[in-house]
Amino acid sequence: MIPSPELEKLAWPIDRLGEAVAALGHARGWADPAHGVQVAPHLGSDDPEAALAFELSRTAAHLGLETEAVETGYAGIRAFLARCAPAVLRLPGNLFLPVLARRGKTLHVLCADLQRRRLPLETVREALCRALDDELAADIDALISTARVQGIRRARARAALLEELLADHRIRVGWLVRPACTASLGRQASDYRVRGLLSTLFAAHTLAFLLWLGAWWLLGQGVFSGHLDIGWLQAWALLLLTLLPLRLLASGAAGWFAVRAGALLKRRLLAGALRLDPEEIRHLGVGRLLGRTLETEALEQTAVAGGSLGLTGLVELVLAFGILGLAQDSRPLLVLAAWSLAGVGFAAYYLRHQRNWTETRLALTDILVEGMVGHRTRAVQESRERWNSREDHALTRYYQVSQARDRAALNLRALLPRGGLLVGIASLVSAFIAGGDGAVPLALSLGGVLAAYLAFRHLGEGLEQILGAWVAFEQIRPFWRAAARPEILGHPGVSGNKTTSGPERPIIEAHNLIYRHAGQSDPVLCGASLHIGADDRVLLEGSSGSGKSTLASLLSGQRLPEAGLCLIGGLDRASLGERTWRRHIALVPQFHENHILMGSLAFNLLLGRGWPPAQKDIDEADALCRALGLGPLLERMPGGIFQMVGETGWQLSHGERERIYIARALLQGAEVVILDESVSSLDPQTLRNTMASLWERAPALVLIIHV
Repeated sequence: MIPSPELEKLAWPIDRLGEAVAALGHARGWADPAHGVQVAPHLGSDDPEAALAFELSRTAAHLGLETEAVETGYAGIRAFLARCAPAVLRLPGNLFLPVLARRGKTLHVLCADLQRRRLPLETVREALCRALDDELAADIDALISTARVQGIRRARARAALLEELLADHRIRVGWLVRPACTASLGRQASDYRVRGLLSTLFAAHTLAFLLWLGAWWLLGQGVFSGHLDIGWLQAWALLLLTLLPLRLLASGAAGWFAVRAGALLKRRLLAGALRLDPEEIRHLGVGRLLGRTLETEALEQTAVAGGSLGLTGLVELVLAFGILGLAQDSRPLLVLAAWSLAGVGFAAYYLRHQRNWTETRLALTDILVEGMVGHRTRAVQESRERWNSREDHALTRYYQVSQARDRAALNLRALLPRGGLLVGIASLVSAFIAGGDGAVPLALSLGGVLAAYLAFRHLGEGLEQILGAWVAFEQIRPFWRAAARPEILGHPGVSGNKTTSGPERPIIEAHNLIYRHAGQSDPVLCGASLHIGADDRVLLEGSSGSGKSTLASLLSGQRLPEAGLCLIGGLDRASLGERTWRRHIALVPQFHENHILMGSLAFNLLLGRGWPPAQKDIDEADALCRALGLGPLLERMPGGIFQMVGETGWQLSHGERERIYIARALLQGAEVVILDESVSSLDPQTLRNTMASLWERAPALVLIIHV
């Protein structure tokens, strides 16, 4: 279906899709258009839609961008278009339209001639929905004609009927575009627009504090001049009323900053967690990982609130020192400056106790989680009176450390502001007793001391939260840093689709692979070589610790060899890239390293495909499950393939889990499927049926078993 002639001229054809994404990234300040790569030459695939999505993601990755395929309901298409920018919309006829922004009821789009134009939002909506509309147009028009609806009411009736009849239909509208998690923090911050919010917050707090000082300065002028009339009071009240919108503006900016900064933080940490090498976190344990995950919540909550308070206190302190600098007596300024240095000492003291408290709490979490997971073992192996001895000792330690931390926090909450007030007033005692130049300089100094007290109070509360956020960040720093690790993207001219293997060129070629685990002198693999071609069925046997799983992880790309060469279709990892390598090889790891995630069974089965899935993906997953003997399970579950599974969902047996893991690997459409001791829980008949399905569906198969 071809869009209107206007859109056809403005949209980008599929052979320029890579250029369109590059131009969109450049227009947003995220990418250099010279780095654009072409998508269309590599689209030859059994599944063109999946190939297009994969090649587009590779194109975006080369530009430092990410794409996310989206779909929306027919009735929600207008709302989606109003908030989709920046995005690449897919129009009928394999045409594409980059959207830069929305202004009112128009979309700012980037046309194929690199010019920016405005298009009515309704025009774009009609183009996206035309294929569905045309299917029902004749019947609806006949119905409306029969009902003798005329004029403007005819168009309204037609639109209402279409929305009613097509309400359940989903439309794949295109891809959202944003900076990749490996991009600089500045680019990601610009995407979330946090800089403007931070500037607004700073400006609003500064203006509010200046107005507050001005209001009391006016009142003081009236009092000390000896003629406090109604005009002075009106001006004072007007300035205080002006504070209200500024306070509301600052509060709103702080709230939006918290939401967007929190979203940026969580996205980067999630990306970092997914990029961590499993070997880096294997020694931490479930409890400590859970504790570090909880630290992200502490960081999000305390960093924004503490930063806002700290910023407010810092601005107030600078202005308070400015007021004291105007006074003739410099002693209050020097005393409070020295007290500020004491506040630095209080902060360092609290930081040390906060770190100790955090480490103790993480250790306690680890002990408690380990105790819950291994409760049955402890119940059998230990006497009842010793079941909770470790927890009791850890709780006692945690209580002691918490008391020490709370005492250190009192220095920031109470001693810093109140002590500053006392030493500031003490520095004015001699000037008050001596009298001297009059009440105005003394009042100015006293106002500066009171302003410093408010600043120290905000600074103390802010520092407590900022230091807590810093300690939380220290715990999750590995996730943060891992997000910035560069991805091996491969050469942009290399296709990400299936290789052309044959007798002369196997799918996988491994030559003299050497690998040793960290901290060990002897390699677990030394000189391993093999070739795997199309239709090959390889059985790999070995004793425990002989390197079978290590070889599987090297072939699948989870680990890199210390020496040797591993190729897919004659190309190495640097040429293909990480994403393409994983697309060619699907690994089913050992049972304890594989997981059913909390979600629907369909979600777990289709993890290796795009989400949300098309109906053909659901049908294929359902058919494969039944071929693997999971038909009775689907019949028992009320929701069928959409039944929620996982820790809190429908409970699955070991055999059912293993077959789901196998189905998940087969549904990835990889050229080589590696099963690492993945059929150990199956009974003989189920094993025969499973192996028959694997034999039929896997292009090449590697089966690892323990002997």
